[in-house]
Amino acid sequence: MFDPERDTPPVTPLVDGDRAQRAWCGLMLWGQLVALNVREGRGATQEESVAIAKRAGYRDGRAWNNWTGWRKGEDGGRWATAVGLGHLRQYFETVDRAMLEDLGNASVSDGRVTAVHPN
Repeated sequence: MFDPERDTPPVTPLVDGDRAQRAWCGLMLWGQLVALNVREGRGATQEESVAIAKRAGYRDGRAWNNWTGWRKGEDGGRWATAVGLGHLRQYFETVDRAMLEDLGNASVSDGRVTAVHPN
């Protein structure tokens, strides 16, 4: 299990690094966004989006310009979409790690990632 919001990756994520570093870069970018969306029920602010990108191994917040899979929500924040959730699942598979239950059970509603609450 790996929590992209709380855990440190086994390699330094780096967008122009080797294959493993690039995989962790993608996992950290999408994992932190999805974690924030699911756990806090809101979109990432501009400042948080920049911090997420930097922690994921990008130089700055412009990293998001290279990706599909997110949209600006009604709250003005950045939300992962079904495509972004797919990116995250693929990166977890690539690095051979299991997703935590709250992230693995996330779904998409109204075009953005949300938590699944058990009955």
